[in-house]
Amino acid sequence: MNFNWLETVFSCPSAQFLNPEYPKQGEEIIISIRVSRENRIRKIFLRTSPEGEEILQEMQPGKVDRFFLYYSITTRFYTAKISYRFFIMACDGRFYHYNNRGIQSTTPLDCFDFKLLTERSPSWTAEAVFYQIFPDRFYNGNPARNYRDNEYSYQKKKVKVRQWGETPGSFSGALSTYQYIDFYNGDLEGILTKLDYLNQLGVNCLYLTPIFLSPSNHKYDTQDYFEIDPHLGDKKVFSELTAELRRRGMRIILDGVFNHSGISCSWFNQSSDKSGACSSDPSFREFYTFLDKDKYECWLGVSSLPKLNFKSVRLRDLLYRKSDSVMQYWMREPFSIDGWRYDVANMLARQKDFQEYVQVWHEIRIALKSLNPESYLMGEHFFDGTELLTENCLDGLMNYQGFYFPIYRWLTGKSDFKSDGRGQNLEITFTGLDAAAQMQDFFSAIPWQKALGQYNLLNSHDRPRLISVLGGDLNKLKTAILALFTFPGIPSLFYGDEIGLEGLRDPDCRRCMIWEERDWNSGLLSHYKKLIKLRKKSGALQSGSFQWLHSDEKSLSFSRFNQSETLVTVLSPENKAVLVPVWRLGYLDGEAESALTEQKFKFRDGFLESTGSDIFRLL
Repeated sequence: MNFNWLETVFSCPSAQFLNPEYPKQGEEIIISIRVSRENRIRKIFLRTSPEGEEILQEMQPGKVDRFFLYYSITTRFYTAKISYRFFIMACDGRFYHYNNRGIQSTTPLDCFDFKLLTERSPSWTAEAVFYQIFPDRFYNGNPARNYRDNEYSYQKKKVKVRQWGETPGSFSGALSTYQYIDFYNGDLEGILTKLDYLNQLGVNCLYLTPIFLSPSNHKYDTQDYFEIDPHLGDKKVFSELTAELRRRGMRIILDGVFNHSGISCSWFNQSSDKSGACSSDPSFREFYTFLDKDKYECWLGVSSLPKLNFKSVRLRDLLYRKSDSVMQYWMREPFSIDGWRYDVANMLARQKDFQEYVQVWHEIRIALKSLNPESYLMGEHFFDGTELLTENCLDGLMNYQGFYFPIYRWLTGKSDFKSDGRGQNLEITFTGLDAAAQMQDFFSAIPWQKALGQYNLLNSHDRPRLISVLGGDLNKLKTAILALFTFPGIPSLFYGDEIGLEGLRDPDCRRCMIWEERDWNSGLLSHYKKLIKLRKKSGALQSGSFQWLHSDEKSLSFSRFNQSETLVTVLSPENKAVLVPVWRLGYLDGEAESALTEQKFKFRDGFLESTGSDIFRLL
């Protein structure tokens, strides 16, 4: 068959092309690249610049299989961050660069070189499938902890208890009206009660939105970082939950809100006579930034969320530096949480003339990894978070721009747009080609370990449920779920995703979990269970190489593979027939099996045909 040999050039910082997979500084390392045996190559060089000056080391042809020729080189790196690309000289006099974005005939930017870190990521995240829970809406396991109507007032509103299943916001008129002290009385004992359900689903790591003392239902306005809200539970219950999770081989991370506190926080105390930043004895005033006596900096202008000031050495000590600091306290026994999800990680330690956020993240990582090297540190970031995915920062981010938004825009034809503080949901044209380009750009800009550590998602407490935005189109929804479990990174569910829980903008997306099985979408639940099971047993999906195969306006396809397994994902939400060029993987004629239906297919002349979305195992 005729093909362009340039399209067969491939390498990746995975175990198949790197030995050892996670080298130490100064350790000898073998780097490989493969190309079709029928190539037009004169020489290939490994290109590095460890001291700022370009170094080209000639690679040698070696291993040959039925389709590919492998070039390799043995070298050493003495830096914590390994960065490289390949320089290819062709027989016709042309030259090419091959980096994390693919083959290029012009000199590329160094930022898209292949990158690897000598630091290790948590080993357990490779097999992790996260399940995010908004505790107030999951399950009521102990009615004795329930809120009561009018129990207190906050921001001139009184507590109101709602009936389980009542749509949030609907009782006040428009769904956009956020009643933040309306409660449904879910709690930590409710989560304990439903662990068998979560085990049967197959998830193995929980991410809980904030559980610390707070007057609101969302609890992003922390009142006391060392106390669990008594309506959710107490330290005894929480330690029982973490112990039971460990017994079941499950893990848990907590939501840490450290960019700002609530106005009722003891450090701030706007409405209290006790000591605090707002009192006549302002011992904690340095924890915040006051513009004058009564005005202070806050999160996005929300006066109930005063921004914490990381210029304060005392604040840093209290939050993460000392052994009894907030972050370390919950990571130690008897709680022993497995890490943190950091709220608005892009804003922490950033305000006007103070921009030491990278340094602060370095300090946080050093403090917490010294306590538990296997802890998972993940941040919320809606934009370009590559700066926080370098060495010695976070393990991953909520992958909004590198996964969520491209999939969302492609499948829904919608995009959020904010101007002058007002949000609009615009109708847009966004093709499969656009989605692939954006996903590849964000994937290419970060080290390999960080790409595998990204927290991939389709839903969260801040976003409308995809099933609702799609108008219930299950074909498109299942396509998105297939992408979630096969694209590099850690797949996650927002509670209720698996049974078709609906909801539009916050607070509607935070509806109560449905526990009546007759109201579940059983087909959707089965789809999730199959993909969770596949993900947890497939080494290729956990840490295998990633290669784009095809993209057009209506479809995408890519492969995840290692030495023992080759999987091909086809995303075709409109059931368009797709010819996938598996010859780029070295397969010409053979058989493939659907991992979803177990149906087998023949393919010939290097192309696998798929009608609709599926994942195939090449046999």
